[in-house]
Amino acid sequence: MARRQNAHLVRFSTVILAALALLAITRSACLATLFVPSYRHWRIVGRQTSSVVASAKADYDPTTDDEGEEFPEDMQPYESDEEAEEEVSGILAKLESLEFGAKENTKVHAGLDRAEAIEAIHRALGAGSDRLSSRAMRRFADLSGFEGSEEDWSQEYELLCEDLSAHPREGISLAAWFRLVDDPSQADNYINDVDLEKLCDQLGVGEPEVSAGELQSQGQRSRIPERRVRERAEKAEREVRNPRRDENQLKDQRRTRVERAPRQRYR
Repeated sequence: MARRQNAHLVRFSTVILAALALLAITRSACLATLFVPSYRHWRIVGRQTSSVVASAKADYDPTTDDEGEEFPEDMQPYESDEEAEEEVSGILAKLESLEFGAKENTKVHAGLDRAEAIEAIHRALGAGSDRLSSRAMRRFADLSGFEGSEEDWSQEYELLCEDLSAHPREGISLAAWFRLVDDPSQADNYINDVDLEKLCDQLGVGEPEVSAGELQSQGQRSRIPERRVRERAEKAEREVRNPRRDENQLKDQRRTRVERAPRQRYR
């Protein structure tokens, strides 16, 4: 009888231990499922990430910013390293020309340095005016190789004034003219010393003035009659010799005018 009771107790204990072990294993499996994603889960996440990356690569455009707007032309990325090196070399060369050119200040044409020649060309194009009109700038454009029609030039002149912050009706001032032709960063409009000298020759800038004596020696006649020229020369000579005499004559003339003037009657 005692042996049977012991056997039942052993079986019951074994069942209890097995149940506890099974419960522990089930709990561990549940926790692993909750906190450790399965292989299938990671596979799904990997596919989604790859899809997002591929979509981002397809939508990426190096010429636009984050909002999809295009960069300006001067901010576009270079297509190759050689293009970038060429651009940087050009900028360095322009900076060196600016630095050494300002120190040397060499003569460009007929004893004129670069700044004087540019200012003289501005005066020659403007025919003495302090601003260059569309007509004056068209002459400069023709000398520089412009071959467009009047309509093309009108559009070009308006764009030029817009770039220089100038009003088309008022014209281009001397300061704007210097920014146009003397700025090495403006490669399309910058004039080097060789072209500047050629432009001076075409416009006759820096040519010495011919005096009246040289004109007569060359057989050219003056528009002023010889009699009037002789009278002016004699008058100038008298003023140099006796300036007091001219002052006395002027006083006599004023006195005569006062005496001849009618007297006013006062009531």
